[in-house]
Amino acid sequence: MDRYARQVLLSQIGEGGQQALEDSSVVVVGCGALGSSIAEHLTRAGVGDILVVDRDFIELSNLQRQHLFTEADVGEPKAEITEARLKAVNSDISITGVVDDVTCRNVEHYIKNRDLVLDGTDNLDVRFLLNDACNKNKTPLIFGACVAVHGMSMSILPEGPCLRCLFPQIPPPDSIPTCDTVGIINTLPTVVSSMQSTEAIKYLVSGQLDSRLLVMDVWERDFRTIEVSQRKSCPCCVDHTYEYLEGRALDAAVVCGRNAVHLSPPYEMSLSLDDLADSLSSRGTVRKTPHILFFTRDAETFSIFPDGRAVIKGTNDAKKAQSLYKEYVEKYVKEKYK
Repeated sequence: MDRYARQVLLSQIGEGGQQALEDSSVVVVGCGALGSSIAEHLTRAGVGDILVVDRDFIELSNLQRQHLFTEADVGEPKAEITEARLKAVNSDISITGVVDDVTCRNVEHYIKNRDLVLDGTDNLDVRFLLNDACNKNKTPLIFGACVAVHGMSMSILPEGPCLRCLFPQIPPPDSIPTCDTVGIINTLPTVVSSMQSTEAIKYLVSGQLDSRLLVMDVWERDFRTIEVSQRKSCPCCVDHTYEYLEGRALDAAVVCGRNAVHLSPPYEMSLSLDDLADSLSSRGTVRKTPHILFFTRDAETFSIFPDGRAVIKGTNDAKKAQSLYKEYVEKYVKEKYK
């Protein structure tokens, strides 16, 4: 307990609470500014089993606010670097980083037998998917979001209210501000993730969660809590119909802060990045790492993963990105494996 001595002294935790943390198992979905910070807090607090799932790789622009990463990590998968960094912080617990896209096909696999799910994503589609999956599996979810100087956090219990009580429908991509359009101050994710992490520790120690919405403006030092009422017609926590979990495809999603679209294939695949590089070399500029193939043509740059996922940077138009994916990636797959 020497490692956690200052934490054990807290009347809210004590030795019993510290043991409860050690016996707990959580999953952090998303490993950007929020998720990497949450994972670090929980690692240092001694949560016994931490799973981090993220589909993305590190870019130079991430370093402004994502504290775990360095210039040497650019181009590497966030989940793998997070696992390595945090194992160096605390070797007494289990930390696993998985490079994957959380979809309706696998989300229940990742949250199964976990005590708590923490949202570290920047994508409302994935958040609504987590909301569905956690409600169905009766697993608490701690939501967090931030943009510009504004942040919010809300703990969601299986009985509700849930995220769809707060946001009945996903707004159109171009109707809400993003990091790409209005920017983000680097202190904001630290504050939001700290609140999420504190709620996580509180729940794992005591079983209690505060389901009020916390909203903040860190520039003006304005923090408020808002009671969220359960919607009588909520399709998730009232009617228990899970449209995001039961088949709404996450084929294309605009990525916050990067003028990019993330695409997931509708079926499982395993690409040879070497073969794909040969196929694309005559059509643009190709650069390959062990994990990612970068392909640039005209104004767009593709980042292509072995499982067929791709991030197309240089456009916020999902339909255009889907068309480019079909031309440069899907066409290769059909020709190679027909």
